Amino acid sequence: MLLSMWRFREITNRKQRSRDMIKGIFRWLTIPAAALLLHSCAFMKLKEDIKIIESVVGIGGEISNRSPNHQPLTIIVYAEIDGQIHIHNFKVVDKNEGFYVFAVPAGEYYMIAYEDANSNLAYDTGEYFGQFGQPDRISVNGLKPLDGLNIEVARTDGFPEGFPADVSK
Repeated sequence: MLLSMWRFREITNRKQRSRDMIKGIFRWLTIPAAALLLHSCAFMKLKEDIKIIESVVGIGGEISNRSPNHQPLTIIVYAEIDGQIHIHNFKVVDKNEGFYVFAVPAGEYYMIAYEDANSNLAYDTGEYFGQFGQPDRISVNGLKPLDGLNIEVARTDGFPEGFPADVSK
């Protein structure tokens, strides 16, 4: 009986050591598995990013500032979505920059720029502005970049109606 009790403990201890060993192996395998999973998530994100990059087009042109103030210019890209005009993107460029480029997906756009004399990121009456065309709609529907969308900032009256002028909101 003593021998069988000893044998029972020995078998029980072996089973416990085996369980502990398996738990340890799983713990050690969890770290590389998690790293591999995170790595594959990173590749999935990279694939998504590449699709986005491949779906955008560069649009731009020359910009000239005829204002006597020679302040930085705010250039706004407006998107037309369901007949509504929204600010899609903007950038502030140095008064001497001379050109601009935006990356946009397929869609309908307009371009307006103004000299932000008081640096409030909004067009205020009396500030110089200009636009591409009257402003003209810019249709982006392929992967071919559009250039020659030149803007001359030279007017102080007649900012186009229906176009938001405050990019700080």
